[in-house]
Amino acid sequence: MIVLTTASTITTMSPANPPAARVTPGQQVLFQTLDCFGNHYYLPQAQRGDTMPDNPATGPLFVHGAQPGDTLKITIRRITISPTAMVEQIAGKGCLGSRVDRDAFCMVPLRDGAAHFQDVTIPLRPMVGVIGTAPARPVPTLLPGPHGGNLDCGNITQGAVVYLPVFTPGAQLALGDLHGVMADGEIGYSGFEVYGSVEVQVDLLKGVRLPNPVVREGETLYFLASADTLDQAARQASLDLCDFITHYQGRSVRDTVMLLNAIAHLGVCQAVNGQKTVKLAVHRRFLHSHPLV
Repeated sequence: MIVLTTASTITTMSPANPPAARVTPGQQVLFQTLDCFGNHYYLPQAQRGDTMPDNPATGPLFVHGAQPGDTLKITIRRITISPTAMVEQIAGKGCLGSRVDRDAFCMVPLRDGAAHFQDVTIPLRPMVGVIGTAPARPVPTLLPGPHGGNLDCGNITQGAVVYLPVFTPGAQLALGDLHGVMADGEIGYSGFEVYGSVEVQVDLLKGVRLPNPVVREGETLYFLASADTLDQAARQASLDLCDFITHYQGRSVRDTVMLLNAIAHLGVCQAVNGQKTVKLAVHRRFLHSHPLV
């Protein structure tokens, strides 16, 4: 198995990044990751300095044969996380920023399958916050987009499959920003941030074109979209799913719109980043005739 260590991290997803490793489709890869603070708060005070990397991701991974217009299929086989998590609050940031008068950070112990925050026990649900390919133009790992990036989708967990559009030769896959647990929306600006490792299998769907990422967890597919506002993101995810059904299942637009009122469930991945991300969920039994299904 190929191992990518935290010696290879990036803070911008870009076709200009030199590959940290190269694989052929079907291979398994282990990504070792820093937390979103670059493990800054685990350093002794004297070694921390004044700056920390912004949401580092490990990679990129060059996938032989991947070309623009293809789709990467990434199966999340295993997520291993640190024994503690960091949680932050930032004044003026996130949906609750107006209630925060000062920046603060807290370390939360993780044990026995749960996070222990003061007197509250929260079941762990490890997930990958950042996963993406290189877009045609550089995008910071702090932001999401059609390439993936900082999606903060709670469904990108162990056993899930992530489908990412390819925009540059080799795809240039990178991932990081793990969370021990994070609620949909991430309204306070921070999940329970952890470092760790992610074991994946990387496959390639040749000639399968997606406008935006899709995640499959269990029997449900989530069509993701990011935009400046939640309204814009919701509209784009709805258009993507509508086009998917009309194109691959031969339904009329009229019938598809009526059907989606009953089977498509809209949710929020994150409402705190520079671009917001939504997910539109549909059970796979309503979809057919496509490699994603």
